[in-house]
Amino acid sequence: MATDLSHRPGVLYRASLERIDAAWALRENNTVDAFFLGGLAVECILQAHALWSGSSHDASHSLTSWLAKCSGDLQDAIKNPELVSHWNRIATIWQPSSRYWDHGALLGWAREQRVWRGYSGRNESKLTQFVKDFLISADEVHKKAVNRWLHATK
Repeated sequence: MATDLSHRPGVLYRASLERIDAAWALRENNTVDAFFLGGLAVECILQAHALWSGSSHDASHSLTSWLAKCSGDLQDAIKNPELVSHWNRIATIWQPSSRYWDHGALLGWAREQRVWRGYSGRNESKLTQFVKDFLISADEVHKKAVNRWLHATK
């Protein structure tokens, strides 16, 4: 097992729990950190699964790449019809580089990417709703992966 703490599956699992809780706690007052931490929570739990099953760690922050390193069972669970829309949202939208963004950068990115299509109101209210919906999707995927983690590590 790797000596780097960030490469230990148990550390990554526990970090994922802390990150998803922090994302929800920050949702109302810090949309940038909430957005980043929601995706990071999923990345951490996927890394935990991948490393637990013997995959090597890399510096990639691609959620799709990490899921590909996980067991087929977890891949199937996350891509099942009930969860696939949540997975597709976070896998295509999350930006690891958002950890460097300020509020204006997230707002500009959201406007450019049109991630809030279908939302009404002013840009700030659309951004708040977008981040909430993103966190709902991250939370659903995270819960499924945590459930599989708890069964796999008994």
